[in-house]
Amino acid sequence: KHGLTPPKTWSEFLDLLEKLKKIEGVEAPIASGDGVGWPLSDMAEAFIINRGSPDLQNKLIAGEITFTDPAVRKCFEELADLLKKGYFSEPGEWTAQIDKLWEGKYGIYFMGCWMTVMPQVKDVNDLGFFPFPEAKGVVAGGDWVVIPKYTEHLKEAKMLLKFLAGAEAQEIMVRQGGFLATNFDVPAEAYKPADKAVVDFMKTVSVVADLDDAIGGEFQLKFWDQLKLLWVEPEALDDVLKTISEAQMATLKGG
Repeated sequence: KHGLTPPKTWSEFLDLLEKLKKIEGVEAPIASGDGVGWPLSDMAEAFIINRGSPDLQNKLIAGEITFTDPAVRKCFEELADLLKKGYFSEPGEWTAQIDKLWEGKYGIYFMGCWMTVMPQVKDVNDLGFFPFPEAKGVVAGGDWVVIPKYTEHLKEAKMLLKFLAGAEAQEIMVRQGGFLATNFDVPAEAYKPADKAVVDFMKTVSVVADLDDAIGGEFQLKFWDQLKLLWVEPEALDDVLKTISEAQMATLKGG
């Protein structure tokens, strides 16, 4: 409709944001999810991983560096610059932001593959995907399945988990949309187009842990809180990074 194409380079991405900003009816090029902390932290981590490096994310998780490290600060400077230019919307409840995306109020929403099964998405075939430009890595959330040690049905429980991890069960899950298989034998045609695009993309980059989930504790809450401040007051970057760094070190030290 507007002659826009998915960006492949950072320069093309910045050009796209400027074009989106000028389209009548668009409130902001990028939607900002709120109500919970993770939509903003996911966006911030994308800058750490891709404007910095996956190794930078891993070092933050391990406590080898803090958020005041020059390399980390540079990533946040780029994010703050986009915030100052009005490329991000004001934070709003994250599921309601999908409605506004669908209404054309926003052009882009940085979100996980579960978008394909959100009820706000009226037509999954009209949902496009492009990765963070010049991507180097991507976050994948890990899940675990636990069998109680003293269960009376250990054999049966193991059989169930073996089935659920198998190609047959994984294909059933994948065909519902919004899920990626952990079994490589699931056929490509089982995926919806947007999900398949994510799978193909993940093969080209490093997969790293979610930063705030990995550190957890008080840091996670402080990280979320300070990012909300950054979104509305990007000039407070120095104070934000200092506060986040202090919470990071305190949590990693068990404080």
